[in-house]
Amino acid sequence: VHRDHGGGMYTRSATLTRCVFTSNRAVSGGGIYLYDGTLRMTDCIVNSNDAEQGAGMSLSRGAVTAVNCRFDSNRADWGGGVNIGGGTHNFVNCTFSRNQSQYENGGGLYVREGNTTATNCTIQANEAIEAAGGGVFVEAAATFTFTNGILRGNTPDQTNDATMTYSNVEGGWGGEGNIDADPLFIDPENGDFRLGAGSPSIDSADNT
Repeated sequence: VHRDHGGGMYTRSATLTRCVFTSNRAVSGGGIYLYDGTLRMTDCIVNSNDAEQGAGMSLSRGAVTAVNCRFDSNRADWGGGVNIGGGTHNFVNCTFSRNQSQYENGGGLYVREGNTTATNCTIQANEAIEAAGGGVFVEAAATFTFTNGILRGNTPDQTNDATMTYSNVEGGWGGEGNIDADPLFIDPENGDFRLGAGSPSIDSADNT
């Protein structure tokens, strides 16, 4: 579907389980567009969508809880995987990989406003082609908290600003428990981000 907002779905309130949003197009929110509401996603895949902003998902305020979801190979002018324009959002056990921002910031996520947390998440191999924040770009009006995660292999950089703890960050990042070491993914080229034997990320998270 090709529309102004939410090529796959435009919503103000929804609960999604084991859903797939693929190959949709829109100006904002190629896969999903949330307008000032509540969205809960569990075991969902958002991949290969296109948009000017937020190809995978675009959030205008509201609140999202995404658990065990994958945002993969989405392409936008900015905010390739997810574009966040306000609200309070929580991503748990999610993967953001191979998303692209073609002209502006935020290959994996573009956090423009609001408060966003990502726990036990992997942000890998995303790209901001002509800008910054290959993994995550955070504007001054926003906060991004990253805990127990892996942020590596993004181009041209991992992030410009974040509060990170107990995470594996390429290039290093100040914060309690952070490390910088190859996580030894099983097969990242084919989207298998499980940790291989001997990975330095095993048992390095904060158990609380």
